[in-house]
Amino acid sequence: MKKIFKSDLLYTGITSFLFSMVMLLQTQIKFTETAGKQFIQAFHFDIVFFMQAILLAIPCFFAIHGLLCLLKKITFKNDQTLYSKKIFCSITFISIFLSSILFLLTFYPGSNMNDTLNIIYNPIGVSYQHPLVYNLGLSCTYRLFFKLFHSMNLAFFCTGVVQILIMDTIVTSLLWWFHKTFKNKIGTILLTLYFVLLPIVSNYHSVLVKDAVFAGVLLLYLPLLYEIVVSKGKWLEQPTSIIKAILLFTATALIRNNGLYVILLILLLLIILFKQYFKKLLLILAVVLVLYEIPTTYSKVRVMEPLFQEKSGVLIQQIGYLLHTDKDISMKDRTYLNQIMDGETWKAAYNPFNVDYVKWNPSFNSIYLTETKQVFIKTWLHLLPRHFESYVKSYILMTYGLWSVDHYIPTQGTFLGLDLSDQNSANPFPDLQRKQIFPTKIQKSLTTFYLHNTKFLSNGSCFWILILLFLLCVYQKKKELLLLTVPLLGVWLTLMVSAPISFALRYMVAYVFLLPFLFFIITSYQKKDYQ
Repeated sequence: MKKIFKSDLLYTGITSFLFSMVMLLQTQIKFTETAGKQFIQAFHFDIVFFMQAILLAIPCFFAIHGLLCLLKKITFKNDQTLYSKKIFCSITFISIFLSSILFLLTFYPGSNMNDTLNIIYNPIGVSYQHPLVYNLGLSCTYRLFFKLFHSMNLAFFCTGVVQILIMDTIVTSLLWWFHKTFKNKIGTILLTLYFVLLPIVSNYHSVLVKDAVFAGVLLLYLPLLYEIVVSKGKWLEQPTSIIKAILLFTATALIRNNGLYVILLILLLLIILFKQYFKKLLLILAVVLVLYEIPTTYSKVRVMEPLFQEKSGVLIQQIGYLLHTDKDISMKDRTYLNQIMDGETWKAAYNPFNVDYVKWNPSFNSIYLTETKQVFIKTWLHLLPRHFESYVKSYILMTYGLWSVDHYIPTQGTFLGLDLSDQNSANPFPDLQRKQIFPTKIQKSLTTFYLHNTKFLSNGSCFWILILLFLLCVYQKKKELLLLTVPLLGVWLTLMVSAPISFALRYMVAYVFLLPFLFFIITSYQKKDYQ
């Protein structure tokens, strides 16, 4: 009986049951599209559903267990020799740069989303929505090049080149760290080819969105957490290590809004695992919070309080589901909700997967919602007992892309060229326009290639691969390496709470960069070599 309840089999059993529920939900949730509006077939939770999930979990268990037993045998032996650092880093850096610059030139002057132009034009004014430090970094870089060249296109292109150089430096340094630490030549070559040849990597190296830089910052957690784990916390004894940790944690918090919650999760686990360094970790946390609060407080005072709609997407979406499905809502609650947005407009704007259609609707009163956020929460709580099932269904639909393996929108989250769809953000950039750099035949071939191949796995599939790597650590008796999966787990958890566009890859693009590294680190790590 003890063998049945071994931790690896227990975790596999839990994973199998959860995955079977996912597969069942995917068969029940059907999508159709009529006049641009998505409709969903009703789905229900009852005893039959859970019985089916239990039955389906049995073959899932054997499939997952069998796969993990195969993966468990994959181990890479350390080679005795290393590549020359100078030659390796030079070749790798140049290869990744050329691959990324080719993508950038194909879509000259670069790729973006409408928020990019808003940030460049008014970095402080939009800091209630986007982190001030990132805004200033992007805007100042663009303005510097515009001052030098007096060309919007050239300034935009050069800003993209700067980001490529930053991302290229991070990836190259991580590849060298992996090679130096594990002396795994096969893994090093495969990882290098992955970052050179995969179009989605080139896309995010050059596209001017904060998610790309955030992914690069999260990459730096791999060597930091690995050194802490291998040294059993002794790495934290060095003053330089404390400074490195503070800089990395602060950068994470200042580049993306959910970064703060990711580092809080990491620090919480570090305090639990390495209690003897409690004071040092607490010092790191205190300094990071102070550094984080300086620009945040400035933004609140100088501009405005961050919009409550950015933190309450799940609640807004659940209210929208009630209105869309004509659920019973009291006159008092309906009157209040109508002051945020007219009920019929809210009902028509509701999209099961994307709260942006509601919270950025021209009729949505963001200021009123922020000023009356406590009333909104009370209204949501008042409706909860009567509409608990509807709330659950709304949440499942809203987060569908984060846990299902369905690739409903394969290209969601790719950026191929300029986005000038938002006229308000495009107006200050009248001369910004796409131009052809290569001869027509070559340009057409490159554009076609990138249009068809700049894709990746669905967000949900990325999450389940992370869970598989988690289980692989358990199967290979390398549980100490589980800490390295926490940054990605933190990203997923924050998305499950904030629930933006669940199909958009950009929110989880860190998985594109970290998952291959995690696989080769787990399979290359040998305990006996690091005792």
